[in-house]
Amino acid sequence: MSRLSHDPEQSLRRPGSPSIDANFNQTSRISAFVGLGVSILFGLFCFVSGIAIVASKIDPYPIILPSSWPGGYPTENILPGMAAIFPDAGHRVILPELIRFAFTTMNTICTDAIGFVHATTQRSTLALTTVSPVAYKTSIGREKTALHFNTNLRFFTVPESRDIGFFHPNGSFLNLVMALLLILSYAAVSLSVLQFTAVVSNYPEDGSRPIDCDNTATDAARNSICIFAAPLLILGTCILLKAAIVIAGLCRTRILSWSSSPLDTTAAVIVSGQVSPMSGRCMYSVLDNTSPKIRHSQNKSVPPKKPSSTQPSGWQSHRDIRRIVKVLWILVVSCGAWGGIIVGTWHSASNARPPNVSNEFLPGLDSWSFIPTDKSNALVFGPSCGPLSEPIPATSWVICFIVLIVIQGALTMALHCCELIVNVLRDENTWRKATTKKGTKPTINRIKAVVAFWPSVALQVAKPILHWMFGFCLSLKAVIAYVGDTTTYASPDDGNTQASLQVIMRSVQTWYFMIAFAVFSGLMTFLATRHPKGPQPAAYGHIQTLANLIDNWAPDMTMWWGHKEGEEYHYENMEKGIVHYAGTSDKPLPPVSLDYLYG
Repeated sequence: MSRLSHDPEQSLRRPGSPSIDANFNQTSRISAFVGLGVSILFGLFCFVSGIAIVASKIDPYPIILPSSWPGGYPTENILPGMAAIFPDAGHRVILPELIRFAFTTMNTICTDAIGFVHATTQRSTLALTTVSPVAYKTSIGREKTALHFNTNLRFFTVPESRDIGFFHPNGSFLNLVMALLLILSYAAVSLSVLQFTAVVSNYPEDGSRPIDCDNTATDAARNSICIFAAPLLILGTCILLKAAIVIAGLCRTRILSWSSSPLDTTAAVIVSGQVSPMSGRCMYSVLDNTSPKIRHSQNKSVPPKKPSSTQPSGWQSHRDIRRIVKVLWILVVSCGAWGGIIVGTWHSASNARPPNVSNEFLPGLDSWSFIPTDKSNALVFGPSCGPLSEPIPATSWVICFIVLIVIQGALTMALHCCELIVNVLRDENTWRKATTKKGTKPTINRIKAVVAFWPSVALQVAKPILHWMFGFCLSLKAVIAYVGDTTTYASPDDGNTQASLQVIMRSVQTWYFMIAFAVFSGLMTFLATRHPKGPQPAAYGHIQTLANLIDNWAPDMTMWWGHKEGEEYHYENMEKGIVHYAGTSDKPLPPVSLDYLYG
C-alpha cells in the first residue's frame, strides 16, 4: 500500500458540504400545515360547542330520575352548562367511554400535529442561535449553534432568553405555557363526559340503612351521561392557543428544513455555516464525541480507533433518555402505591361505619371489571352535599379540576417526554440504514416515517389508550340526592334535596393502569438500553457526529456508509501503522474491517 504524507489533514479526503438545498421539503411542509389546520378546526368545534351548550342554557334534564322521586322533576338547574347525551346510562357502560376515548384520540392527533410544527420552529431557532463564547469553549467541536441533537425535549430545550428574547414563541416562557396547555387539554378531555347520578334515600330514622348519596347500586338511583360545556371550552381554548403560539413561531423563525430527518437537519445546519465537519473522527460515535476528553480537544487531532462490533445504547448516549426512563418507573411505583392507599383508606372508612350498616351498601372489591361499574371499589371525596337551592359553586369545580391537573399532569408530561426516546431512536434507525443494500434516504412523507418505524406506532397508540385508562382511575361525578321522606314532598329550600360534586378514585382501575403503564415503561426501557449491532458509529441524531461521519452528500440524499479504499483515503502513521478512512458515498461501499484503524 502506498505511503502517503504523515499529515492526515493533507492526505485524507475531508468531509465536504452538502450540495443540496436543505431548505426545501414541500411534502413535509404541506402535511404540517394540513395538520395545523385540522387542529384549529377541532379547537373551534370544541369551543363553539361549549358556547352553544352554555348559551342555550341546556340543563341535564330530561335525565331519568328514580321512580320514587317525590314531586317530579326539580325546577332548579343545579348544573348549568351540561347536556345529557345518555339520559339513562344504567345499561350503557362502554358507549360513554368510547365517546371519551374518541375525544382523547382526537386531542392526541391535534397535539402531535401542533407539536411537529412547534418542533420544527424550535429546531430552526436553536440552529440559528449562536452560542456564547463561554459555551463555545465547552461545546463539542466546531458547533456555533445551540442545536446539538436533531430531536430535543420541546418544552425544556430552549435558547437563552438573552439571545432570542423573553417572549419569543420558542422561548422559556411560552414553552412553559405550551406545557401547561398540554396538561390542561388532557385534563379537560377527562372531564368532558361527566356522570350524573340521581339518588333517592328514603331511609328510616332509626339508621338501619345509611344515607349515602354515592350509592348507585340500588333501584333508588339512576345514572345519566352528560357533556360538560366548561371542559369543552377549555379544550378548544388550549388547542387554539397552542396553534396561535406555533403560528407566531412560524412568523418569527426562518425555517432551515421542514424535514424531521437528522440527515436533512445536518445538511441544513452545515449549509447555514453553524456546524463544520471535523477531521479524524470517522469512527467516533456520539458517546465518543461527547466524552470530556474528546469534547475538550476541539480542533486538535484525535487518535485513530478500530471499529466496535456493537454501539452504545441511547441510555448511554443521551442524558435526557436516562432521566425519562427513571421518571417512568417512579410513576409505575407511584401508581401501585396510589391503588394501595385507596384500598387502605376505604377499609379504614368501612371499619368506622355504624354497626347497623351492612357491607352491601359500601362499594368493595366486588367488581374487577376493566371499565368501572357501580360495584367498583372507589374512594370518593369532595364538597359535601348541600341544599339544591344553592347550586354547586364554581370553586368546587375549580378545586376538582386542579386535583385532576396535578395528578394527570405527571402522566401527560411523561408521555410527552417519551417522544424523545422514540424519535431519537428513529433518528438512529435512519442513519443505520446507510449500511443496508438500499442505503438511507430522508423520508419525505412525515406520516410514512412514523408508520414505518414500529416504536413510533406503538407510542402513538399507547398515548390515547393510557390517557383513556387514566380516566377510569380518577374522574368526577355530580350527584343530586333526595334524602327526605318520599311520602311528603317538600320544597328544595328545606334541605332534603341536595347536590354534590365528587372526585372518584378507583383502586382496581388504578392497578390495571399500573400494569399497562409498566408494560409501556418496560418497552421504553428496552428500546433505550438496546445496543445497535455493527461497526457503524452511533449518532442518535447528534448533529456534529453526523457532520463528522458524512463526507459525501448525494443530490437526492441517498447514501451508503462503509470502508473507502484508495490512496486519498488512508495514510501511514509512524506509530499506529496504516490508518484507513470510512465515510459515505452515493454508491454501495464495502464494509469496514474490525482489524483496521480508522481516523
